Amino acid sequence: SFPSGHTSTASINATLAARNVDALPLPNYGKIGLKTGFVMLTYGTGWARVEADKHYLSDVFAGAALGHFVGVFLHDAILGDNHENISVDVGVTPSQKAAYVGVSLKF
Repeated sequence: SFPSGHTSTASINATLAARNVDALPLPNYGKIGLKTGFVMLTYGTGWARVEADKHYLSDVFAGAALGHFVGVFLHDAILGDNHENISVDVGVTPSQKAAYVGVSLKF
């Protein structure tokens, strides 16, 4: 159970989301609010794992640190600081019983 996988996943997602918020044309108070929300979701996930007696506090801290490291590494390795040449295309194709969503990331 070491480290907490749930907290690692939450931390990776929060780190990637916070890094991507920096590239959005939002006012500073909006960016700070979103980043604070992402961090609070990670903390909430870790606290829930401790309260449920699934992990020790050290498991959660290690999971958060590992997740943050992996999130920073993935973001910098794939996207770096070059946000100008990135485009995301999303397409939806409906069918009779389902809808298919396609996402294309060009960098």
